[in-house]
Amino acid sequence: MQRTNVYVDGAYFLNGTRGLGMSMDIDLAGLIRKLMPEAEFNRMYYFSSIAPEHIYPARRAHELKIAARFKEQGFEPVSYPAEIKAHIYIDRGIEAGFSTRMIREAARNDYDRALLVTRRPDLVEPIQAVRGMGKAVDLRFYEYTTDPVNRLIAHCDTYAELTVPDVAGFIRRGGKPVYSYR
Repeated sequence: MQRTNVYVDGAYFLNGTRGLGMSMDIDLAGLIRKLMPEAEFNRMYYFSSIAPEHIYPARRAHELKIAARFKEQGFEPVSYPAEIKAHIYIDRGIEAGFSTRMIREAARNDYDRALLVTRRPDLVEPIQAVRGMGKAVDLRFYEYTTDPVNRLIAHCDTYAELTVPDVAGFIRRGGKPVYSYR
């Protein structure tokens, strides 16, 4: 078994999961184990942006609830304050935090493989840096018909689509697309 660190891009994962009609009340740790059954998980991170309380109190409470849920499952929540510009919600800090942890932990030889759950295109260079240190990088994420290009695939050692049936099987309560029931 290879020591594996998991890096989940919460902003992208949340939008993809909800966009497919599924609840975020999910056994994320169980899903990760299914995606990489041969891995020995070392550290697991869930990166997210947290809305400002004075503008979006309900959204902030929900985002903190999701982070707490995943912390109970063994993930280390890493949160950054969201920026609001002209009523547009902008997640900030995720690329930097994601990249810094991946590279620092690879340099310390904390893991052999990194499992990334994202499609954030600005992570190409950090992925190349980690692979340059002799670490393998595995990628899992949804595929979209309207935006079919995931620039990260070509830079990773392995890629597998994160499918609706994969994820729906780990939803505990809430929305599951009708077409994904087994």
